[in-house]
Amino acid sequence: MNQLSGAILAGGRSSRFGRDKALEVWQQKTLLEHVAAALEGCQELFVVGGNLERYGFLNLPVHSDLELHQGSLYALARALELSKYPRVAISACDTPNLTRNYWEFMANFLGFDILIAENADGFLEPLAAIYSKNCLEHVNAALKARNLKMTDWFSNLNVRVVKWSELEPHFNSNLFLNANTPTDLLD
Repeated sequence: MNQLSGAILAGGRSSRFGRDKALEVWQQKTLLEHVAAALEGCQELFVVGGNLERYGFLNLPVHSDLELHQGSLYALARALELSKYPRVAISACDTPNLTRNYWEFMANFLGFDILIAENADGFLEPLAAIYSKNCLEHVNAALKARNLKMTDWFSNLNVRVVKWSELEPHFNSNLFLNANTPTDLLD
């Protein structure tokens, strides 16, 4: 995964979870550790959000939010700004079923401004996607307009949607598990 940064977004409130979900232990590792392991093939890896005191055990750079709890689009902008490489693999800290195989599969399609997967239900997964630095001005414009939906600013960019039919032969339907509550991790 040459010329690719990996950014773990961990700045949310975890309000539905009831505690810091990034530190939730599942299958003998924290959710943060699962996501970091999946992205370890990237040329650089860092955390956006949270703080070094809480997430320093990963031995990765932790970039605290400049303003707390501004949302995923703000975190994406921050990751694009911080990245040393032209593309950034973005993963939420609560997606423990994403694997290194997933990111290597996605890296086969580099060359687009946005490389985004579709889940088994046909919805886009913007927090399991790869963005080029070309997106930064579009993300900043959306933030300035207070249009905070993760996919509303895609127009005028070269977007490749990886359909579920392309992923299904390689991955199971819980690939995009998003652990918003502790019960989401019981399966």
